[in-house]
Amino acid sequence: MHYIGRRVFAGLAVALMPVLAVAQAYPDKPIRVIVPVPAGGTPDVVARMVAPGLSSLLGQQLVIDNRGGAGALIGTELAVRAVPDGYTLLFSSPGGLTILPHLHKKISYDPLRDFAPVSLVCIGPFLL
Repeated sequence: MHYIGRRVFAGLAVALMPVLAVAQAYPDKPIRVIVPVPAGGTPDVVARMVAPGLSSLLGQQLVIDNRGGAGALIGTELAVRAVPDGYTLLFSSPGGLTILPHLHKKISYDPLRDFAPVSLVCIGPFLL
């Protein structure tokens, strides 16, 4: 009987592990949103429009961190070096991920390997 009790306890412990994992609240600290363009650029404006809704949905503050320069390379590389814990997002236009790797021979990231897409936020026209 004692042996069956241990097996039941072990089975319950294994069954309750997902419940314990869900009990850990996310997010429990502010989320950093890196925007790789200067303040006032299109990605910055859109990020600031999206941030309040996402903040209320997640129940946590979003901090917009503009890191413009080098055609979005500086901010994008900063996002690559961030700890992949879900508390850093890159809010970028496609240029930093699609065009820059073809313009620079030595780039410190691979867009397909180093980033996980989350969502398409908006589509805008381009004029020549």
